[in-house]
Amino acid sequence: MTGRRFAIAVLGALLAVTAVACSEEDHGPLNVPASADADVGKQLIQSYGCGTCHTIPDVAGADGRVGPSLEDFGHQMYIAGAIPNDWDNLVAWLMDPQAIEPGTIMPNFGMGETTAANVAAYLASLK
Repeated sequence: MTGRRFAIAVLGALLAVTAVACSEEDHGPLNVPASADADVGKQLIQSYGCGTCHTIPDVAGADGRVGPSLEDFGHQMYIAGAIPNDWDNLVAWLMDPQAIEPGTIMPNFGMGETTAANVAAYLASLK
């Protein structure tokens, strides 16, 4: 086996191990604080019109195709394809997506921390 083929084989094995280590079951739910209310978050998602751009389960009319589907958001590893999906990042993203990823098409709705936490709690429940 040449050095290049060996390196490719080793890289493949590492990727396989990483894929198993980062499975949905291992990622688990976001750690939602008791103060965050998913039911309120669902109502807020509807009132902010998030379904205009996203497909969101159990939200009436939320069948947008501009942004990604949020169908299994609680198991997604990343926000906006690059930001680790953890509680602090999610709340910060909802409060000011432009500060996290300048130029994103995700609008800044001016959410305060409590509002963002409630929306995040609903998103975390989607599995």
